[in-house]
Amino acid sequence: MKKVGVGLLAGTITLGGVFAATTFANDDAPKATVTNGEEVKQKQTSNTNEGTLSIEEAIKTAQEEGKGKVTDVELEWERGNLVYNVELQGNGTETDVELNANTGEVLKVKSEKEDEQDEEITLDQKLFSASEAIQLAEKEAGGEFSELQLDHDNGTLIYDIELEGKQEAEIKIDALTGKVLKVELDD
Repeated sequence: MKKVGVGLLAGTITLGGVFAATTFANDDAPKATVTNGEEVKQKQTSNTNEGTLSIEEAIKTAQEEGKGKVTDVELEWERGNLVYNVELQGNGTETDVELNANTGEVLKVKSEKEDEQDEEITLDQKLFSASEAIQLAEKEAGGEFSELQLDHDNGTLIYDIELEGKQEAEIKIDALTGKVLKVELDD
C-alpha cells in the first residue's frame, strides 16, 4: 500500500510540476516566484502581458480623466499589480492618474495645486515599445523589471528602467530609437 501511495504522490507532483512549468513558461505572462515557501509574489519578466496597455493608450486614458500636458509617465508594480502613473499639468493644477496597466481601469485620480511646471512629454513620433525596452534592459544588465519611467534627459526622451536582482541596475534607453544610452549597476 505504501508503494502505491508513494507512486501516486510522485505522479501528482510530476503532473503539478508540468502544469506549473506550462503555465509559467509563457513568456508573455507575469511570472510568479515563491519567496518564502508561503508568500507568492508576482514579478514582471522580460515581456509585459499581451493585455498590457501601451504608454500611448495609458496617456490617452489619463487625458480623458484630467486636463493638461503630460509631464510624467511611470510603469511599476504596486500592490501586486502592474500600474501606470500618468502626471498631467495645466491651468495651475497637477493631476495624477493611476491606471491598471492590464485592464486600463482608472484606479485613482488626484488633483492638487501645481508646485512647479515640469517639461512636457509630447508624442510627436512613435515610441520604441516599453515591453521591448524592458526586455533590452534585462538582457543588458540582468535582473527583473521593477519600474519604468518615460522622461526627458538632456533634451532626449528616454525610458529610465530600474531592475532588481543580485544587484540593482538603472538603464537609460532612448525612447524613440531603443538605443541603450547608459547602464548603472549598484552593488
